[in-house]
Amino acid sequence: MKVLILSNIRWNSWNTKIQSLKDWFKGTVELDVTVKDISLSPIFTGFKGNDGITRYYSMNKAWITQNIIPLAKGYDVVIFTMSNSENKMFPIQASSIGAINGIQVIHGGCNEFDNYNFNGVRYDGDIWFNIMRHELCHALYDIQGKQDNTHKYWEAGT
Repeated sequence: MKVLILSNIRWNSWNTKIQSLKDWFKGTVELDVTVKDISLSPIFTGFKGNDGITRYYSMNKAWITQNIIPLAKGYDVVIFTMSNSENKMFPIQASSIGAINGIQVIHGGCNEFDNYNFNGVRYDGDIWFNIMRHELCHALYDIQGKQDNTHKYWEAGT
């Protein structure tokens, strides 16, 4: 599976992060990953709950279609990575929003070396590795047209 990481941040640890991701998926899907440094200012759209209060934000799909998708032609998945300060989805750190023009789109932000905890359990690997393997699982279910069981297995730790 061809994966493009569009990075709004410059990290020296990309090779380690990508290798961890490849190793984790090995035997399930082979990842062919490319990282491209970019400098874009994402636009976010807020989503309101039934009470009218905005609960979370996601990158605007029209903005993604215009700015991200043209860069991702020929890839199966594009991951737009930004810093915590750019990420307006907080406390959600990443999201797999499905396919746009046939390309699975994931976006999120975090710090380079933070740890990852879920329900009080610290997971091995840094935060980017953990949130992106989670979001890639969502994308893989969507690509296959299968029921998405990512959260079921994630919460069980399997």
